[in-house]
Amino acid sequence: MAAAEQKMSTSEQKEPYAEYFRRKPAGIPAETLRAIEKGPHSHALALPLEDINALLSPGYLDIETGFCNMPDGSVYVAVKTEMPKVTGDMLDWWFWWHPMQSLRYKIWFPQAHFSVSLDADLEEYSKRSGPYAERYWNTANFLREDVGAGAETFSIKFVRPSDFGFDESQFEKAGVATVVCGLVGSKSKHVKQHTVCCAILCGNWAPGWKCAAGSGSGRRSWFTAITKNRPLTGWPTPN
Repeated sequence: MAAAEQKMSTSEQKEPYAEYFRRKPAGIPAETLRAIEKGPHSHALALPLEDINALLSPGYLDIETGFCNMPDGSVYVAVKTEMPKVTGDMLDWWFWWHPMQSLRYKIWFPQAHFSVSLDADLEEYSKRSGPYAERYWNTANFLREDVGAGAETFSIKFVRPSDFGFDESQFEKAGVATVVCGLVGSKSKHVKQHTVCCAILCGNWAPGWKCAAGSGSGRRSWFTAITKNRPLTGWPTPN
């Protein structure tokens, strides 16, 4: 489905948040554009999954925004995004709330997000109580979106950070407001699990954090796609 074909149904147009579907997307940050133009960095600068707790350490990594091909055939992507005034509860609420209706997923990125459904009873899911993060843990979302190669169907199963490899005992000291972790699969490619990803939101930045905004919130997204024998098309593989 091309972006120009993306429309709201009659019922979706009546939703109070339908106006957000019509908003023009924010521009791509200059830092991200520079990383794209620069091309892939050395895989030696990538953060291995087994070292993921390095994301909780003060300061920034060698590569906060960039991508590369890994020796095992996987693709590594990292993005640092400033998100002023966004709290951990806001982000956790969003990840619990939006998969209950496709329009909520569409307004996230109208040009590329087409539909979403849950591997759970919708009524039961909507009535879950407790911390927002715990409401979406261990529940799969089925997504229809375009990540650059046309519309595909994906699944994301959100899991507790400790199940992903994080040491949750370090979160408070690191100033972490929330960590969102998911295991991603591709239904159209018949792959049960081919990617892993996470997003970290730091609220009041801990001493040592180098936040461009000085204070507020920022998100560090870490992503690795296991696509064996499928290097990034058009990009050379660095040594």
